[in-house]
Amino acid sequence: MTAKQILTVTAIILSVLTVVGLILCRPMASDSYAPGLFSFAAVSDITVSAGEYSDGSAPPEELVLTEDDPAFDRLIGLFDVRGFGMTPAGLFSDSLPALGEGDVFWSVTFNCRVSGSALTAEYAGGALRLTGRSSTLVTTQDREEWATDVYGVISPLYPEPEEDAGDSQ
Repeated sequence: MTAKQILTVTAIILSVLTVVGLILCRPMASDSYAPGLFSFAAVSDITVSAGEYSDGSAPPEELVLTEDDPAFDRLIGLFDVRGFGMTPAGLFSDSLPALGEGDVFWSVTFNCRVSGSALTAEYAGGALRLTGRSSTLVTTQDREEWATDVYGVISPLYPEPEEDAGDSQ
């Protein structure tokens, strides 16, 4: 093969890889990642958990939100119109990074009882994973600020830790 042919073949391969990468990493609506028939309008309940990682601490309790909970509509609003695109790392792995001391993490699962489908979003270590038909690492516009907003909706749902009764005497 001549140098010109090698450069032509290399350019074609790079072009194909770029197009495939752009197609796979394009932003899509979050419900596009869910299995079967999924619609945020049909979500019957939302299971959430959130916390700050501390070595040796127990995982936070999962809470179930129903339509009459004010956080229900706020969470749907944060996900419904947002676009999520696969990350290049998501093409090869769907693992979230290990958490460090004080890292914020959360999980939100939208359940559609009518269709039996669910969509889960998990945030940990600065990475975001959507699980529906499959699990994949994704990104979104202003991911860190948006993830902080989601955490801000979930964290107040947990009661404040109670003071020791022995300290008040």
